[in-house]
Amino acid sequence: MTPLLLLGWLAAATIEPPSVVLITLDTTRSDHVGRIEGGSPLTPNLDALAKSGVRFRNALTASPLTLPAHCSILTGLEPPAHGVRDNGVTALPAGIPTLAEAFAGRGYRTAAFVASRVLDRRFGLARGFDVYSDRFENGAEVVVLMGEGDVHGPEAFQYSRNGGVYLVEQNAV
Repeated sequence: MTPLLLLGWLAAATIEPPSVVLITLDTTRSDHVGRIEGGSPLTPNLDALAKSGVRFRNALTASPLTLPAHCSILTGLEPPAHGVRDNGVTALPAGIPTLAEAFAGRGYRTAAFVASRVLDRRFGLARGFDVYSDRFENGAEVVVLMGEGDVHGPEAFQYSRNGGVYLVEQNAV
């Protein structure tokens, strides 16, 4: 091996893959996220994460509906291509690869913590996730990682401390 090739091989062998966190906010008003002028932080955990990560200020969706939009996020396909065009009607077809499957195939541990019934595992988005937490307390949808009544927060926090890729879906602030 040439010294340059050996150096490249050693560098590649010691670089840890980055941690990945994908957070989606569904039906959330922009004035309910982050600091409002002169006020106190409304979402301190999201604000802290945004400071050390990549945040997209001008994000567009493939669909105004939760399930088709999340299918597009997790497959990279538009609704006509993945076949999910409405909430609660069709599941993501088994033959379409997901982002979680791609990460799992590269050795990542993956988890999703969702707070909307339309993202229930029966609609196909759980594929590739080691953990897919779609439970709901007392028959109500829960708010994820934001304050009181948070049923996913401790589970998500523990998972993140152990390293891994996870999706956190925030419903209606």
